[in-house]
Amino acid sequence: MPTWIDAQFERQVTTAEAKKGHITVRAVDAPIFSAAFSPIHTEKEAKRDLRKGLHTFFRDSDGKRLLLKLVFRNPPRKELRLYFNQGEGFKARAGEVIYARFSGRTASVGIRSTKIKDEAAIEKKLPVARIDEIGDQINLLVHTQPKFRKLLARSVPARSVRLVEECMKRAKYFCEAGYDSPEFISKSTGHRYLEGHHLIPLALQKEITFNLDVLSNLFALSPHAHRAIHFADVATIKEIIDTLVEKRPQILEDTGVSKQALYRIYGCGA
Repeated sequence: MPTWIDAQFERQVTTAEAKKGHITVRAVDAPIFSAAFSPIHTEKEAKRDLRKGLHTFFRDSDGKRLLLKLVFRNPPRKELRLYFNQGEGFKARAGEVIYARFSGRTASVGIRSTKIKDEAAIEKKLPVARIDEIGDQINLLVHTQPKFRKLLARSVPARSVRLVEECMKRAKYFCEAGYDSPEFISKSTGHRYLEGHHLIPLALQKEITFNLDVLSNLFALSPHAHRAIHFADVATIKEIIDTLVEKRPQILEDTGVSKQALYRIYGCGA
């Protein structure tokens, strides 16, 4: 695995996915896999050369090495498909959850049961039920007993609280992406509440020699802008990235990260 990353992903398998033998990784989660397995090829490329589609995972239950097919759907390359490996016993049924954990340079995968077949099917069986009644039904099926999850030991790059405070002061407590709105006053600063955001994620620190926890890479964002740069549509994410890069273009030169690479990191570039 060429890129260091520390993250986790999970997805409940639908009835259709169980039949097709793969799950779809949404565009918002695709950067987790892209950072860990770059480059990831398209389905057409994998058909021409099977090796381009296979990536190494380790089964969470017993540590066994698994080769799983992981490919982008053909252009526009927004979603990934992770295929089951029936020969190795890695196959999920409808309602089960496939999860992946990335720690250091190791990717582990597993399957766990939720005791629920399909939330959509439950709703169809309750044609006149109120939304809270549907929620109660799902809650009873999924959470019959308290659940505890074991997390792998994490190695997270250190970040400076003082730098965040200085970043807010330099921005004069205005959102640097231009998304200011009547938010609320922070009890710690007495000014408009903002959040510090590293444009080039700290998760990439082990791959970049330049220190990423510096003011040139740190931006003051409103909560709305902070969520938008991670979860908005492609055009909005690109617009925010362009705005921030224009303010401090030196960070790209210092780190050797191009704007196109930055788009890919945020899942909005080919």
